[in-house]
Amino acid sequence: MTRERAFVRHAACRLAVVVLISLSVTGVVSWQSAGSGRASAAVAPSASSESGLPQPIGFWRLGPGPKGAAAASVADGGSGKHSLAGQNVIWCPVSTCAAFNGSDAAFTTSGPVVNTGPGSSFTVSAQVKLKTLPAGGQSATAVGQDGGSHGNSSFYLQWNGTKKCWAFARETDQTFGCDGKYTGVWARLTGVYNGSSGKAALYVNGKLAGTTADSAPAASNGPVTIGRAMFQGKQADWWPGSIRNVELFGQALSPAQVHAIAALVASGSSATAPAPSAAPSPAASAAPSPTASAPSPAASAATASRASSPAPSASGSRGGTSATVWIAIGIAVLVIAALIGAFALYRRRGKPAARGAARSAAPASADRSGIWAIDRALRALTTACDDQGIAFPGAYLVTVDAESIAVTVSRPSTRSPAGWAASSDGRTWSARLSELQTSSVRDTGGNSFAGLAMLGASEDGQVLLDLAQAGGPISVDGPKAAVDEVVEAWIRELTASPWSAPVRVARVYARTEPDLESAENLLADLHAGERALIVFEEPPSRSQTAALRDRFTADVPAWILIKGAAPAATWRLTANRGLLSSGFLPDITYSAPSGAPRPGRVSPAGR
Repeated sequence: MTRERAFVRHAACRLAVVVLISLSVTGVVSWQSAGSGRASAAVAPSASSESGLPQPIGFWRLGPGPKGAAAASVADGGSGKHSLAGQNVIWCPVSTCAAFNGSDAAFTTSGPVVNTGPGSSFTVSAQVKLKTLPAGGQSATAVGQDGGSHGNSSFYLQWNGTKKCWAFARETDQTFGCDGKYTGVWARLTGVYNGSSGKAALYVNGKLAGTTADSAPAASNGPVTIGRAMFQGKQADWWPGSIRNVELFGQALSPAQVHAIAALVASGSSATAPAPSAAPSPAASAAPSPTASAPSPAASAATASRASSPAPSASGSRGGTSATVWIAIGIAVLVIAALIGAFALYRRRGKPAARGAARSAAPASADRSGIWAIDRALRALTTACDDQGIAFPGAYLVTVDAESIAVTVSRPSTRSPAGWAASSDGRTWSARLSELQTSSVRDTGGNSFAGLAMLGASEDGQVLLDLAQAGGPISVDGPKAAVDEVVEAWIRELTASPWSAPVRVARVYARTEPDLESAENLLADLHAGERALIVFEEPPSRSQTAALRDRFTADVPAWILIKGAAPAATWRLTANRGLLSSGFLPDITYSAPSGAPRPGRVSPAGR
């Protein structure tokens, strides 16, 4: 047998194995899709039920779905099995959530989910993010339930346009949570009504924001709404932003249970870590004043049609025929890829030197051109401030897309330099990148962005966070490989980015170094203008945490990164499967360079 024939037979055997395995998978999946008359795939349970907390009677994860596609319907993961019908809602282009346009997009159930009448208790909770604030003093409701008295919703979990704060409202009373962070960040809002005491409470990111009394709770017989409310018989308060992980409970959750839900941090869980802000002070109650905006007749008809004839679930289910078609396409792709690979392998045979060179080649270095473009834009900002006598307030967050850069400043100020537009609340300064190309740029000193690190991409663009703004330890939890990828990428940013100050790194192994000796030595050896980066390869003990609080005050030029869960951390993030989540940032998709070297026990100084 010739060498060519032997190779062809070998390749044919491999292809046969691939086809047989693919056909087996096709048969199993097709049987699962058609078997037992199931109309939709199983819905993952909420993190509340997974963690021993009360089981929600209504739970909608709102994702994942085909990015940017219409969200026609969503199955219920709670005990009540109340599916949602979608009206002009789409799946978020980047993160796992549903996106609402603020004018006619909403989800509705076919009927009520919780009892809101006198003597009945309930809890409503959701993760929400406003893209913009509604104009003209209007409110935006994330979750409500139609069918209350006077044509109103029986409750509103919302951003209140009159008070300009988060709110949990009933028809006669409402309570507020005013933390000052409303757009561009995720917040976990939880409204609790206790039918026995007649008290309503609002929690923001697991922290009690305020309480009020509702002496005349209204019963309701309408559907649960996500993305809008009902006011005086009209659909109103359309939500301009994103929502996910909506949960309804037929009881009043305790403060500890609310906090536990907000503190759950896991892949696909129903909650994220609390935001790193002080607990908002309770606000005085005021009469609710949701602002109505009448829907179009077509939109109302579309809602009624979808509610009566829900489409197949978008939460991962497909009919048997659709699944078979897609799997057949997948088999064809596998066969074509195998043929191409076999042909390429045959062409390369007889060239051992080339194969060896390919295996030993180093991974391609990351493209840093974007980093230098960001550096120029930031220096253009500080230069403009310096030239115009404006004290630069510092950067907390930087978001960059293909056309513009937005800087969330540390201290709000509506006085921005020429070429930069300040938001109405003074929290964000933005500029078009094309207009900064001719701006004057020089080093104004002060290392204004020394703690800035690239996190990854959100639905709004590339995101950079100033780790120095944490004012304390930062922890990254999740699978070890994911945590290592994220933290090591941050170390590279803090020690090698064009805007970083001289940074030196010490690694602490908590179990073998109880006295934090390496960190202490590094701090004692710092020169003027240098900063220290203390990396805990494992979470510190209680005694080490106490030592950190005593030793690393705000005056010490050091940042602390902790790999693993650390309740004492000021900022707590979770990395898993390419997603970086928190309670105070948009969800970030990160991509660490492949083949990055593993850290040793001692890291040399930075620049």
